[in-house]
Amino acid sequence: MLIYCVCGADTPLYLVGNSAFAICRRARYHVRLLSWTHRGPRMKQFEDLLPLVVFGVAYYLADIYVATAALMVAFVLTIVWKKLRGEEVSKTLKLSLAAVLVLGGLTLLLRSSAFILFKPTLVWWVMGGALALSQIIGRENLMEKLLGSHLQLSADIWRTLNLWWASIFFALGAVNIYIAMRFAESTWVAWKLASGFGVVPLLVIISVFWLYRRGAIKDQQTTDEQAASASGSGP
Repeated sequence: MLIYCVCGADTPLYLVGNSAFAICRRARYHVRLLSWTHRGPRMKQFEDLLPLVVFGVAYYLADIYVATAALMVAFVLTIVWKKLRGEEVSKTLKLSLAAVLVLGGLTLLLRSSAFILFKPTLVWWVMGGALALSQIIGRENLMEKLLGSHLQLSADIWRTLNLWWASIFFALGAVNIYIAMRFAESTWVAWKLASGFGVVPLLVIISVFWLYRRGAIKDQQTTDEQAASASGSGP
């Protein structure tokens, strides 16, 4: 279904497969560029996801309140660890920390899981709102500011990409509310873990496929390697 959305429903299946394979071989560099979670070594990515791992383990070993307390502690320790190592703390991580401390604190104080259940919605909607607001304020939207030094895209492509990500974040926030209100707590936890580990990578893959389909980006990695090889083979 994902490939058909990118390539078009009228494309023959064997061409879809060949196109997807070719794009995937060339897209790894741009997947790293577009990923907001990519900041270097894989260990740093794991550190950002560690609080989510702690939350899931604590929930399945105890309950939502123990998991919430563990999540709060894990977030604080992650920030402190990064500060001690002199690493920059991303705005997304700071936003998540603030939401966890406020909503997690209310969850423990009032013994109501409703607050922590709506934490993902708050984070996603703030991120979506920031993207949408940047569309009308300033000369460059947020996506272009983040990735403009790496990707050369037209203004229309930047606007479409920015609005698409904003719309997805708003939709994810709404889905989280629906699951939190209509399904069991254990189902919400499974959704939180799955979305926490899989949403951004999936969005990145879709974005890269779409950009390649539009011819908006080239195989920049190959170009860079050729340039480096040419400079290295000089006199």
